[in-house]
Amino acid sequence: MTIHLNIANDSGNGYMKEEFNNYRFKQPSVIAEVRKGKEPTPINDVENPGSVAATVEDILNNQYVTIDSPGVNANGKYFVSTRAQNSTMTQVGYNIMSEQPKSDSDVGIICLLSEIAGYSLKQLYKETNELPETIKVVVDNMTTALPISDFKVKANQEKLVNRFTTGSHVVMINNFETPIPVNITFKNVLVNPEGAIGQYALIGDPHEKGTIRQDGIFDDFVKENKLEEPIDGEYVQKVGKVISIDIGDYTTDISVMDGFTPYEDANQSLKMGIGSITNYAIDDLKAKYPSVPMPKRQDFSEEVMNGKTKRADLFREELEDQMPQLVNSIIDRLRETFTALRGDAGLIVVHGGGAIPTRSVMEPALKELIEEVTIFKIPIMYIPEEYSQWLNLDGLSMRINSL
Repeated sequence: MTIHLNIANDSGNGYMKEEFNNYRFKQPSVIAEVRKGKEPTPINDVENPGSVAATVEDILNNQYVTIDSPGVNANGKYFVSTRAQNSTMTQVGYNIMSEQPKSDSDVGIICLLSEIAGYSLKQLYKETNELPETIKVVVDNMTTALPISDFKVKANQEKLVNRFTTGSHVVMINNFETPIPVNITFKNVLVNPEGAIGQYALIGDPHEKGTIRQDGIFDDFVKENKLEEPIDGEYVQKVGKVISIDIGDYTTDISVMDGFTPYEDANQSLKMGIGSITNYAIDDLKAKYPSVPMPKRQDFSEEVMNGKTKRADLFREELEDQMPQLVNSIIDRLRETFTALRGDAGLIVVHGGGAIPTRSVMEPALKELIEEVTIFKIPIMYIPEEYSQWLNLDGLSMRINSL
């Protein structure tokens, strides 16, 4: 049996946000090579049928695979995503300190191939209640994205497409005593600019082709601006030039659209994001408290967002101390954007995983910049947290649905 997939893939520096045939999930963008002699004991599917069912059900959190792919530079045996993050193996994420374009990295490709294998196994097991001997997967269409600075170099787009579409990829699922080979081929891969692709999803519904977006994404904006009537995607479509600020983990993408018309010359990337200043905060805390173990970046971020302890309060204070360097860098880039637009913009939208954590510092700076560069009041729309990290994926989903 062949499984056919349509995939929207937002391969972020911190997290992989995915939509496989309308099923959405998020996993950390991290891998860990499994060294020889450190392999975990596989599950005996004959003696432990209950363990098999539980493992398949939670397979995306327990990815243990061998990758054999023409699109990967370092094939081998890996823990992937959550399993890598929870392991004692050396973890590898995107190298954000390097000038290497994202299209050169193995991390996103290994994570995606492993996710495809795990998802496909889960779907087949639901239908048959048995582990298959082999699995064949055809990705009919995939939309993905690169940071704007990488996207502007056409060779980067072509390289990323070729890494998926050249040849077939074999992922061996190693969780069970008899490994399961998964053969994956990609027919059509479309690359889009991060940030800019998310703007489309502020106008159109991500899952209903040809309809205007009308969900709760605009509710906070209506309340904060004391609008008498609710708004929908038509407001964004007709408001004029919209500046999008997509604050990710290690990049911030600034893009401009007027309705569905992009202003590509005004688009740009900053190689800094919320993950960058999180690392700075951790480094400063290590220097201040050298004998105290510090959490990894993603665990640190989780404490900052949800922690109720004195330690979490300390982490938040340290992170806030680091925010001005990120905010000031974004404001400097926005000055360039306003110069290119001659001060003409109808709306500023702030989204991405770093939007809400930086808001207390970013929003006042934005208001000061607006007063500085234009005589008109430009409203600022902060995308609510439950939508913010998914906006690029929403745009990628729209692109899939248009094919």
